[in-house]
Amino acid sequence: MATDIKAITERIALNPSSLTVEDLQRDIESDFPFELIVSEASGIALTEHSTTTLAHHRSIRQLSAFYGCPATLEDIKKARQDRVEADHEGLVRELLQGTSIVLMDDGLANEDDVLLPLKSNSKFIPSTEAGTSSRVQRIVRIKSEMERIVKAVKDLALANIKVSNVTLI
Repeated sequence: MATDIKAITERIALNPSSLTVEDLQRDIESDFPFELIVSEASGIALTEHSTTTLAHHRSIRQLSAFYGCPATLEDIKKARQDRVEADHEGLVRELLQGTSIVLMDDGLANEDDVLLPLKSNSKFIPSTEAGTSSRVQRIVRIKSEMERIVKAVKDLALANIKVSNVTLI
């Protein structure tokens, strides 16, 4: 069963703090296959062809050592699912142990994609010293931002709202 993107998006809009990792984990596998950890491919290219890459083979070796299971994709997925069900937040903390900063690249996401807000991810990274910035930062993609701005300006023009002196910050 696919994640109900619209319902989750509406829930986030009404109360951003109400979304938990567990909410997304329930059936997220159908929307975001595990194989995406090493490839941006989709469809058959993801499920069949990406499994022949060096990145895939290296991740299988590393993850089988981490989970203490045989070095097969199915065994790793099973071990991961067992750990997620037992203690998802603990698993994420263990995976990120020793990480000092996370750069999140959500600039290519579709409007319908469900992404945890940056603040939700910051709980997995050790807290920073007073006066320093968050250890979870967004990678800003200028092209994606420009597309969003151009769409907004076009929408205003279609609504016969005069747009003048647009300033990009």
